[in-house]
Amino acid sequence: MTLQIAMSGKDGWLIASDRCRTLSLHSRAGSETTKIIAHPSLGLAYAFSGDDCAILAGEMLANRFAALRNSGDLRSALKTLGDEAWEQAKKASLQPPHPANVRSLLIGTIDNGLWDIRIGEKSSIVYDIGDKLAITGDDSSPALFFAERYYSPTLSLNALMVIAAHVILTGSHFSPYVSGLEMLICKTGTLTMFQSGCETLNRLVARSKEIGDNLSNILLDSNILLR
Repeated sequence: MTLQIAMSGKDGWLIASDRCRTLSLHSRAGSETTKIIAHPSLGLAYAFSGDDCAILAGEMLANRFAALRNSGDLRSALKTLGDEAWEQAKKASLQPPHPANVRSLLIGTIDNGLWDIRIGEKSSIVYDIGDKLAITGDDSSPALFFAERYYSPTLSLNALMVIAAHVILTGSHFSPYVSGLEMLICKTGTLTMFQSGCETLNRLVARSKEIGDNLSNILLDSNILLR
C-alpha cells in the first residue's frame, strides 16, 4: 500500500512518497524502491502508485511530455494517456491491471503545476491539483490528519516538507506496507530530489520523531488535571 502526497506552497510545490514495494506471490513480501521519477530536462516529475499499469503510464508520460505540454489542453491529453496506458497494460502477458485496483500518477511540472491521474478500466480521471492537497494510495490513513489539518497554500516549502515527511513517516505506524521516505520539490523552476540517507531527509525524520515525542508527552501527561 503506497502513501503519497502532493502540495503547493507560496514558493513552489512538492511530492512526497514512501518507498515500500509489495510483491504478492504465495505470501506478501516487501522491499524498497524509488516511486518518484524526475526528468529535470523536461521540467517533469511524477510519482506512481498501484501496479505496473501506473509505471507504464509514467514511462509513456515522459516519452510524450513535450507533445503533451504543447497540446493546448493538458487535462484532455493526460486523460487520453491514462486510457491508453490501461489498454496497453491489459495486453501485457504479465500482471495485467485488475479493474478493482486503484492506480494513479501524481505529476509535477515546472510550467503547469501539479496534476493527478486516476487510471481506471472505463475511463481515466484527471485532476488539476492547483492549491489543493492531493493524496494517493492509502488515502484513509489516520496520518493524513496532519496534512488535512495544517496544510495551507500560503505556507513555505520548508514548512510543507515537514508536514509531508511527518504524514509519510506516521503512515508507516498504521500500515506494514508503508515504509521509507523520499521527496521532490520544485522551487524557482528547479527540481530537487531528496532520497533515502540524504542529510535533508535525515533532518526531516528527526523532526518527525520530535513531533511524535512531543505529542506523546502532552497527551499522556495525566498531571495536567492536578494543576
